[in-house]
Amino acid sequence: MDKAQKLRKYMIEKRDLGERFSINDWEELTA
Repeated sequence: MDKAQKLRKYMIEKRDLGERFSINDWEELTA
């Protein structure tokens, strides 16, 4: 799975949980 797909899946999950996407989450994903 590439980063774009991973990010999209992650953001959908975050939205479903009603959470805000943060830069820390992004850094963790792309580390």
